[in-house]
Amino acid sequence: MEPHKAARKITEEIIGYFNLPRKMCYGPINTWIHMAIGIGFDLGRDTTTRSKPVAKLDNNGRVHTVYPSMAAAARDHDVALQNISSAIKHKRRSGGSYWKLVDPNDHYIYRKK
Repeated sequence: MEPHKAARKITEEIIGYFNLPRKMCYGPINTWIHMAIGIGFDLGRDTTTRSKPVAKLDNNGRVHTVYPSMAAAARDHDVALQNISSAIKHKRRSGGSYWKLVDPNDHYIYRKK
């Protein structure tokens, strides 16, 4: 079952079980259920942010370290966020390393240890 359909079904069941006013409760409950079901949380990502995981690559193109966001990578390497973003877009180096966006589904295969 798709996450959206599952969230809708669970929300309806909660509202029915507790006899809650649908008009007032549907939105907040449905939002919470979406987050809890795992549209992002099962991947370890917070769906309320727009951050995307990025990977630092070595000279051979292998993943060295994965960060939950460009901001986290920039803080860790003392590099400007714009430099990492530009390196990703133009496939060039920043801070002596190559960077790329990571598919969130693969993100935790290469989790930083």
